[in-house]
Amino acid sequence: MKTTVLTLSILASTHAFSAPGTIGAADCLIVNPHPVPKERVQWSGGCKDGFAHGEGGLEWFVNNELRSYYKGTLVRGRKHGHGYRKVGEGEEYEGEFVDDKREGKGAMLRRGGDSYQGQWQAGEPHGTGTAVFGLGGRYEGQWRNGMPHGQGKATYAGGQVIEGVFVNGVPQGSQERGMPERESKHVLKEDYAKWNTWFKADAATGNIPFDKSYHQMTRDQQLLVNDSYKMLYEGDEPPYPARGLKEIFVSFHKLAYMSQNTGLLHMDVLVDSQGNAESVTVYAMPHPDMKMLAAQIVMEEKYKPAMCSGKPCAMAFPYKVNFELEW
Repeated sequence: MKTTVLTLSILASTHAFSAPGTIGAADCLIVNPHPVPKERVQWSGGCKDGFAHGEGGLEWFVNNELRSYYKGTLVRGRKHGHGYRKVGEGEEYEGEFVDDKREGKGAMLRRGGDSYQGQWQAGEPHGTGTAVFGLGGRYEGQWRNGMPHGQGKATYAGGQVIEGVFVNGVPQGSQERGMPERESKHVLKEDYAKWNTWFKADAATGNIPFDKSYHQMTRDQQLLVNDSYKMLYEGDEPPYPARGLKEIFVSFHKLAYMSQNTGLLHMDVLVDSQGNAESVTVYAMPHPDMKMLAAQIVMEEKYKPAMCSGKPCAMAFPYKVNFELEW
């Protein structure tokens, strides 16, 4: 069993997709923007001129697993008009679509508590809208291409409030957040001998070192941690495990190894201004039986408290981990 850190920051990723195509019955096709192997669809509405057309429900399966659901209007096999779409357990959107993209007015909720309600264009917040972030903070005002841009009001995770003109996500005159340099993969080795097994292997891999505290990291490593927080005020610091991640992920790995469950663990820990864990919010767990033990592991940890305008403050710390079975 391998415990892989998916990310401690919300990092952009790219995927290689096939060219757009179609899927479904030959006389009732659905436009398929990104074909992948072993997928199929089920459409409950009508058909016109060889395409799915009109009101109905669309279920999308990959490897016989339901990946997304849409209820609303299709025009020539594309989402067009008002509809509701849910992707797995991670994202919900209700509002207007144009040619398969979110456009017009709509509201989105993502796993982890991030939400946006307002105007959209070409799939991105654009126009006027309000975003609320699960790790703290909100922004209400004007957007351009998915970023705050124009007149708006930002409330940061540490409580600071700025109202005025924003440019590309930051207040006018402020420096844009830099992109941290991505390092090679960090590996946590684990000796299974103490668990009465005979082999050694990688216990976890991730994009930041497991054996360093926040202040022992390089600036780029700190920025990778900070990137989880969409509304972190300039100069503020998020909370972080006081001893680093090593012991926590050894415990995670042991839990995964003993349970033999795979899948995503996603939870946030609220850390008070003294560095104590106050509560845990669980968004996803490989198996319900793991919930109590996983929460206990992170609740017993001591944390470096967040720093807001130079003073310790309360803030949440995210854990987002993928448990993989590897032989």
